[in-house]
Amino acid sequence: GKESSTKVSTTTSSRVAILRYLAAAVTAVLLTYYCPRTVLRKGDESIDIRYTIGMVVRFVTTIVSLFCVHNSNPGYLTADIVEEVCQDDGLTLLGYEGDEQKVNTSLLDETTTEES
Repeated sequence: GKESSTKVSTTTSSRVAILRYLAAAVTAVLLTYYCPRTVLRKGDESIDIRYTIGMVVRFVTTIVSLFCVHNSNPGYLTADIVEEVCQDDGLTLLGYEGDEQKVNTSLLDETTTEES
């Protein structure tokens, strides 16, 4: 009943998200290809095949990456979880060990004062 309709709804919204992303990506590639004075054009306005191939490779890599991570469950990081992990590792929330943050901050203050 209700659980299957949620799955269908999630699947539909997932497909819509992919289609929107693909449409935006294809539009960007087409605009880049057809617009004059882009990096894809040589001085005489002919297509530079090296840059065109590079653009296509980047486009395909981006799309493959999308499909690799889409619908994955990376988990959720909250400040509490990060703080707990940092405490387990003996670090502060910013990744400094012990008094290291104070030393780095004082060094920054000295260079800022010298520049002024």
